[in-house]
Amino acid sequence: MKWKLSEICKRLAFPLGMILVGNAASAAEPVDYFIGKHDKFKQTSGKVVASYVANWADPTIVDSIYGNNLTHVLYAFMHICGPGQVEAVNEICSKKSEFQLAEDVNSIDKTFATKFAELKQRAPHIKIIPSVGGWGGSAPFVPMTATPDSRQVFVQSVVDFLKRNPSFDGIDIDWEWPKNIKEGEAYADLMIEIRQAFDLLEQETGRKYLITSAIGTHANNIQNINYVRAEPYMDYIFMMTYDFFGTWSKGNIGHHTALQTHDSNLAKGYGHGGAQGVRNMLELGIPAEKLVLGVAKYARGWDGVTRGPQGTEIGGSATGLFPKPVNPWDQAGVAVYKRIAEEILGPDGIGINGFEIRYDSGCDCHYAWRESDGAFVGFDHPVDVMKKGQYAMDNKLAGLFSWEYGQDNGDILNAMNHGVGNELETAKLPIWQSDKVYTKGDKVEYQGRIYVAKWWTFNNTPGGIYGPWELAIN
Repeated sequence: MKWKLSEICKRLAFPLGMILVGNAASAAEPVDYFIGKHDKFKQTSGKVVASYVANWADPTIVDSIYGNNLTHVLYAFMHICGPGQVEAVNEICSKKSEFQLAEDVNSIDKTFATKFAELKQRAPHIKIIPSVGGWGGSAPFVPMTATPDSRQVFVQSVVDFLKRNPSFDGIDIDWEWPKNIKEGEAYADLMIEIRQAFDLLEQETGRKYLITSAIGTHANNIQNINYVRAEPYMDYIFMMTYDFFGTWSKGNIGHHTALQTHDSNLAKGYGHGGAQGVRNMLELGIPAEKLVLGVAKYARGWDGVTRGPQGTEIGGSATGLFPKPVNPWDQAGVAVYKRIAEEILGPDGIGINGFEIRYDSGCDCHYAWRESDGAFVGFDHPVDVMKKGQYAMDNKLAGLFSWEYGQDNGDILNAMNHGVGNELETAKLPIWQSDKVYTKGDKVEYQGRIYVAKWWTFNNTPGGIYGPWELAIN
């Protein structure tokens, strides 16, 4: 069933842009998801809240990170020297052996390392993990992992890098993708050998080093990799539960980062959702507490959309890509959340410039739709991000991560924190309610004052001299 967001808000009787959020420990209260800036949180949930930070951004972006909003930063990307290396590292690699990390004292990694050291001074709890590979940088993984000797060159290079750059806390392997069983077994070999090296490094430094990996979650990705062998040596698995649809799927358009698989996509022969990705991993026996669900801080879309056989935009066909590029580096059909907020959502999150924000229960997701040009834009709406956080909590997953920090105006990271139950640093106390039971130590606000319950109480108004409430702050 499809609903406009404005209709949903009206039926639930709360203002546009205000969504009810809460957890088992507190009553639900409205939260504004469209404040357009990063709020300040406390990491009270014990869940992972992570984000990639891209190294093609100015390193000063790290200065803008409020450390308590995150548990982990994944620094993307570092590269490997060797066959298939990215062109940008040719000069560095000319002075390196094959399969070493492509870094030196003059590379951008050194500047980011300094910035991350400053971040860790502000937020000592945060873990900074360099990510190796990525979509355009994964070719060297195949020859590097082919033999024990070549793997050892890479592993030693990682160890040496961590020794020289103590602001980093491990390694993230982003191999996209092992394409057969042989490569999948080599992936597991690499994880095992990195852990063996980290065990020795930990004895030397007295620190804990993390091994993580970003993975595809569709059955086609998972079938090639022996996660059963690899998982015991890994700390977290970052499930890239996004990019399910894109420029390549004009004949079967879908929401690229939805939590649930839509039947209209399956009717066209392909569909996927984040929850299915989780199930795929759990069916292998991978512990839920190592799985981190992915959030996208960017959109994918089309225009010239014709509804599919099921009568929905999802599962339909498109003639073009949308949003259109506006900068030389933009890709047609892709836009960062900042742009979506400014050009499609608007300040209240209900749609501007002819767009409606719709909800489809089939994928449990929101998308933007404009009738005039048949434009469909799928993105992680803050409400959907909150639901992903609640899904992670309900299914005892490790938490949430996102790609990537610089694409967000704050709405998405805020929703991630709300979703896993983290408290705002400036969280307001609940308003006293006459029909609620309170016990000793409970705090409430009443007529602008804060009261603390001295014992069990029900329907006793705060403010009396001899009652169950004690004035805490005037």
